[in-house]
Amino acid sequence: MIGSAVAFVIGFQNNAAYGRIWEARKIWGGIVNTSRTFGMYVQDMVTNEHANVKLSKEELQFEIKTLTYRHIAWMTALRHAMRQSKLWETSAGDKGNKKYTEIIIPAERNANLDDDLKPYLSADDLKYTLAKNNKQLLYFFCSPII
Repeated sequence: MIGSAVAFVIGFQNNAAYGRIWEARKIWGGIVNTSRTFGMYVQDMVTNEHANVKLSKEELQFEIKTLTYRHIAWMTALRHAMRQSKLWETSAGDKGNKKYTEIIIPAERNANLDDDLKPYLSADDLKYTLAKNNKQLLYFFCSPII
């Protein structure tokens, strides 16, 4: 009787855990697909075709690079935000998780966000972004490109 009850509880917990993992996988897949689409759109649509003020080829390439790098900066900030320990998480104190994190150390534990964002943002954008709490939402709000 007790074995049946335990089997039901473990089964429900496994289903819930699988559901959370599947949801995260779908969201991550959406981010990957949207990032690819964004990259293609930036390459194809940042042109002089409908511009009031025409830019040189070098200026257009600079704008494309800026948009692409801001997107990479957003993904980097998101990666760091997702790896931060939250107050409500209790799994970090679990014996198995401690042993696992001794063997496999996430890169975000040994790097800080400032250094990881420097290659992708201008000094002004970096300063603006680092002054905010929710950094992964801010790359859209950096200084205007043009």
